[in-house]
Amino acid sequence: MLTFQRLSFTPVFFRSKCIGEVSDLMIEHSKVTALLVKRSYHKKTVVPLSAVSIHDTYLEAQRITHAKRKEVQYLSAQLGTFLHDKEGLTLGMIRDVYFDMDTGRITAYELTEGLFTEWQKGVRKVPAKRI
Repeated sequence: MLTFQRLSFTPVFFRSKCIGEVSDLMIEHSKVTALLVKRSYHKKTVVPLSAVSIHDTYLEAQRITHAKRKEVQYLSAQLGTFLHDKEGLTLGMIRDVYFDMDTGRITAYELTEGLFTEWQKGVRKVPAKRI
């Protein structure tokens, strides 16, 4: 399992050249579909999740596309928002998201209930199927 925090700011290489670093993840239907790679001068490149190889300290892209201006959900917009279960109960604030690299399926959410609770109890990991 991978997390957004693990991939954030990780360098991405394409054809042996560093093209930027991961700035966000694109989500469609509760699945991570692509990485958003920030390049210089505010340019962004999209790397489909299926075209990514993971190495110890960097990611390698087999193909890239350019960011299109369509309605896409970005993972960073969900961080810091409250997560509710199926009954509408507030579970906590989203701190990170776990997902399967092969399928892109979100498997769990890392939640916090605030700084003091985090110090006392730590963060909680809630399975996505509970949501």
